[in-house]
Amino acid sequence: MSFEIGPDGVSMFNSKTGDDPVVAAFLDFLERDMTKNPQNILPLSEGLLKRAKDIVGDELVDLDDEIIGAVEI
Repeated sequence: MSFEIGPDGVSMFNSKTGDDPVVAAFLDFLERDMTKNPQNILPLSEGLLKRAKDIVGDELVDLDDEIIGAVEI
């Protein structure tokens, strides 16, 4: 089991399989919604994309980096 401590509390998931029930439920919801309502899938607006780039700046992210606050047991 792994636990992640965040601003909303503690999240727990099975670190051996990588399954996180909250993420899995959210992804299932997204899949159902996108299948049912494909007309709602829109590209990011230029304004929103610029805002995101302004927030992130030149920060590089390595998706393989350890998540700070994650605890393996």
